Amino acid sequence: MTLFKLTANALAGVALAGLAVFGIAALSGVGHRWVDILAQFTAPALLAAMAATAVCLLLRLWPAAGVGAAACLVLAIAVWPQWTPTRGTAATDTPIVRLYSANLWVFNTNVEAMRRSIVAADADILV
Repeated sequence: MTLFKLTANALAGVALAGLAVFGIAALSGVGHRWVDILAQFTAPALLAAMAATAVCLLLRLWPAAGVGAAACLVLAIAVWPQWTPTRGTAATDTPIVRLYSANLWVFNTNVEAMRRSIVAADADILV
């Protein structure tokens, strides 16, 4: 193996292992806010790992492609619950919370119409 190919394998392997960190964070169950932030990006990390692994395969960087395959597996396992959430049924004996959301344009000066809309909504939460 040439020095160039060894360096390319090492760099690609480190980059792909770095992408796997997103999946490990999602699977870890650690409730820290930084771990949770990393866990939000498992889908983009999976797509990036798949693309990088394909490039490694095209360039015949077999060790890096192996790391990429492992990273893709970890990320796919981590992203699966986000893509296929469990569906439940709504409880019938729970209270209903109404949310009112409005995008108020800065040049809309009809405050009375806004007030009527908010009152008519009879919402519990105004956003």
